[in-house]
Amino acid sequence: MYKEAEEQISKGLSPFSRFLLGSVAGLFGVMMILIAPPTDKEIYFYIFGGFCLVICLGSDQSIFNAILFGVFFGVPGFTYAVKTKFGFARKSPNK
Repeated sequence: MYKEAEEQISKGLSPFSRFLLGSVAGLFGVMMILIAPPTDKEIYFYIFGGFCLVICLGSDQSIFNAILFGVFFGVPGFTYAVKTKFGFARKSPNK
């Protein structure tokens, strides 16, 4: 069973799946760039939009793409979870 799964994984995504994921990533990239607010947070919209466009242009799986995904999604998600204490904050005795 392991060998069969390994063969399927090594084949990669189907052309339709690649096209669909690339199209959605491209649309997200364009929209993030177009809706960037004229504030000090504008640069973050451009960076994320650019990242989505890079995903759209990439065609193969690679360690580099996985690292980029981790940096752009994992680090902000982890930071948010730590700052909000992810539901583990102490409850005040008054409530």
